[in-house]
Amino acid sequence: MEDDRVLVTADKDFNDQRFQKARFARLSRIGLSGDGPEFVPALRQHIRVIEFQWSEKVRTGAPRMIAFVRLGDIRFKA
Repeated sequence: MEDDRVLVTADKDFNDQRFQKARFARLSRIGLSGDGPEFVPALRQHIRVIEFQWSEKVRTGAPRMIAFVRLGDIRFKA
């Protein structure tokens, strides 16, 4: 968090556990879903949208970016 890095995880229940604690309020995350072999193609498919959202986070001073990525689908949480 101190280095303003993004956590990439495939842990389905991560959002319902530790991530909701106040100390993680500034932690950005990309949650991957689907079969393991689909993770890299899914990131490649959506990388430009992720980079744009990240630049908007930086530009606006938003505390974090949360993205949910799977092959053929990407969602962002405010």
